[in-house]
Amino acid sequence: MTMEAASGIVQVANKSKRSIQVDINVFPVVMVDGKKTAALEPLPESEIQRLIRFRPHGARVRSSATRNIKYTILDKSAPFYLCASTRQNTLLLRICSARQALQ
Repeated sequence: MTMEAASGIVQVANKSKRSIQVDINVFPVVMVDGKKTAALEPLPESEIQRLIRFRPHGARVRSSATRNIKYTILDKSAPFYLCASTRQNTLLLRICSARQALQ
């Protein structure tokens, strides 16, 4: 998924039978084997605040529920990944939305 609008909503849905904790963070773009991907470490908070405004940064999502995360991109020329991650036991799942420079 690509974030093409300068502002909008990212929706996080939980279809499982248990509630989950979802954390949202911003990651720089890195090249791995010639392909763009999200880095393993998030950007520093000061850099995140320069690029994008979003709330909440983390949320508990109940079983069969959804949460809307509103965002506004502040720097329309900088590419980054907005990623949601959740940990269940030993499994860490991270899903990212690419952000390309807007014209």
